[in-house]
Amino acid sequence: MELDDQDKVKWLFDPKAFLTHNIANILGMYSSIIKFAKFDPQKIGKDKGSYEIVAGAIKMSASNYNKSK
Repeated sequence: MELDDQDKVKWLFDPKAFLTHNIANILGMYSSIIKFAKFDPQKIGKDKGSYEIVAGAIKMSASNYNKSK
């Protein structure tokens, strides 16, 4: 997201198109976390690292997606 010249937040690119293009990679990272935690939702939900890894996967996908558009 970014601010336009009227200080309104706008998407850098269409989120639906982004997810359509990148969801497999992002979920692939998340499935690795789920397997590592032995499918225990308490471990996954309470672990800060789970969110950081997925956030990193989204950021990496966004930087690669943004370059290609």
